[in-house]
Amino acid sequence: MILFESPRLLIRRLRADDLLAFHRMQANANVMKFTLGSPQPFERNLKELENHIKSYREKMPAEKVWAIEKKSDSQFIGTCRLVRNEEEENEIAYCFDEVYWGHGYGSELAHRLIEYCLDELQLDDIVAYVTSENIASIRIMEKSVMQFEKRITSEIFDSVELKYSASLHEQKINEIPSYCSK
Repeated sequence: MILFESPRLLIRRLRADDLLAFHRMQANANVMKFTLGSPQPFERNLKELENHIKSYREKMPAEKVWAIEKKSDSQFIGTCRLVRNEEEENEIAYCFDEVYWGHGYGSELAHRLIEYCLDELQLDDIVAYVTSENIASIRIMEKSVMQFEKRITSEIFDSVELKYSASLHEQKINEIPSYCSK
């Protein structure tokens, strides 16, 4: 099931056949240092994927995780998520397999994910947390409609995170900005 798309990407539900690509991403130390902190073993990745797939049957799952797929070749390239976090905020996040970094997919996905959450899901507001070491994601947030809110010390990463937010009442997204185009 496709939830939304952008010029080059489809955002859809995860499937069992995503396992190998999902595991490759989750087992990559460079990718995981910005998300879970460390590479994850196959058994944990299998269980996580199974849990995400099972969550689609729930009416109101606490966390929604979807696959990011390239339209051109149907290749799984990452995940994006919407979660109600501990602070009761609507938090968005995304993760790409390292081989797809530097192609503009992050900017394209972030724009559409923000638009999907605010315009289509009608959420009042959303937030994103980015570790201060993730320079690429900071640039993406700064180019988006998300506004820098504050610096926070992260106990999970033992580092500083930057909090960004956007509100339905403050922003209206009309089209994909030029930096997201091919």
